[in-house]
Amino acid sequence: MAIRTRPTTNGRSRSGPLRVIPGAASSGGLPPPLRLLRFTLLAAILAAGLVLAMVLSLVGYLGFRASIVEVPREPELPETTFLFSRAGDRIAQLSGPEHRIVVELEDLPAHLIGAVLAAEDNGFFEHGGIDARAIVRAALTDLGRGALVEGGSTITQQYVKNVFTGSDRTFARKLEEAALAIELERRWTKEEILEAYLNTISFGRRAYGIEAAARSYFAKSAHQLTVAEAAALAALPKAPSFYDPRRNLGGARELRDLVLREMAGAGFIAD
Repeated sequence: MAIRTRPTTNGRSRSGPLRVIPGAASSGGLPPPLRLLRFTLLAAILAAGLVLAMVLSLVGYLGFRASIVEVPREPELPETTFLFSRAGDRIAQLSGPEHRIVVELEDLPAHLIGAVLAAEDNGFFEHGGIDARAIVRAALTDLGRGALVEGGSTITQQYVKNVFTGSDRTFARKLEEAALAIELERRWTKEEILEAYLNTISFGRRAYGIEAAARSYFAKSAHQLTVAEAAALAALPKAPSFYDPRRNLGGARELRDLVLREMAGAGFIAD
């Protein structure tokens, strides 16, 4: 609506009662709530575009960094030693802080490998060491919390962290981890990376590697694990102490069931 004065006969306005004429409002204006909504949407689009540009720039930088970085020599991993009697009976087991029994990937059942992929890195055989989509999600989470919280790490990155770079929560270490992961993917096959990861990851109870974990939690070899047992073990590296069935049976079951659903969704097992 607009407010108009009463015109005089000579075309100039004069004082007197004012009339409010409906429908004569100035065009182009938006109510405050709509203006706020438009501003919020534009700000969100701008922020998303900025994050995307940053991630693309980061990926480009990491590709360059990976071309000049040197992957360190893989350290010799401590393994558990078994002592046997002359009759072939095992009489002792010797291990240090890390209980580890190295196993080859080809000796593991397909459902165990599927459980690990579903729990940790469903796109492992598609990415080149880093997952750009996971980095975007992690970056948005970190920006929202104002700290480096989400890692967005692939299995390759986790292996690099466990063996080469350590786990300090700094951007410099994360950049080094990502660059090394890209270069490692160029030098090793996917199968070699996955086998190395499965022999180094911690499952709690001093068990390092999938074979030691299977024996520690289920008193059997990894190739004997059922689908449910494989899912339970695959979920443990997220927080081994917290999800240890001895301490948190309910939480361990919930996480196992989540991995089973992920396995079904990815086609590793039937619904």
